[in-house]
Amino acid sequence: AFGDRLTNSFFQSVTLRTCGYAAVNQGLLTNGSLMLCIVLMFIGASPASTGGGIKTTTMFATLLQITSVVKGRNDLEFAGRKLPSGTGRRAFAIAFIALGLLMFMVVSICFAEARTDITLTEIVYECASAFGTVGNSMGITASLSPFSKVILMIGMFCGRVGPITLAIAFAGKSGNEGGAHYPEERIMVG
Repeated sequence: AFGDRLTNSFFQSVTLRTCGYAAVNQGLLTNGSLMLCIVLMFIGASPASTGGGIKTTTMFATLLQITSVVKGRNDLEFAGRKLPSGTGRRAFAIAFIALGLLMFMVVSICFAEARTDITLTEIVYECASAFGTVGNSMGITASLSPFSKVILMIGMFCGRVGPITLAIAFAGKSGNEGGAHYPEERIMVG
């Protein structure tokens, strides 16, 4: 019935960003529905929650940054407020690092599972679920190789800790921008 479908779609939109309850068999979803599920798992939960993903506010700041660039503005503005300088750049960095991590996971598992009948959609779904610390599955996790399971575990850890935290830890970021200041050079972008 239509009411059941509507209720399940609302429930899926929430559960895919944080808790992983499966009200419907994920393996029976259409490719379009699976892609939407993957996007929701990648975005993840809201800040200060236990969910993974890039976070809803990061996605919102990224969209504001895109809008700002398209409109030719320097500031990020929404509802009569201005976001602090650098918020859009930080959001883009987080999203890009997370997307890179997700692609690394997908490619690694594709190579590890090349001789199996596991589809790319199933692999991307499992990786997005791991990164978003959602817990949903299309039922292939048990049949994955130990290497692929380790990749999923790493993805879960990175998704929970956060991509920017990991990048700062590996880059050894210092708090000051002292030192040499280089001359500005303009390049064509786009």
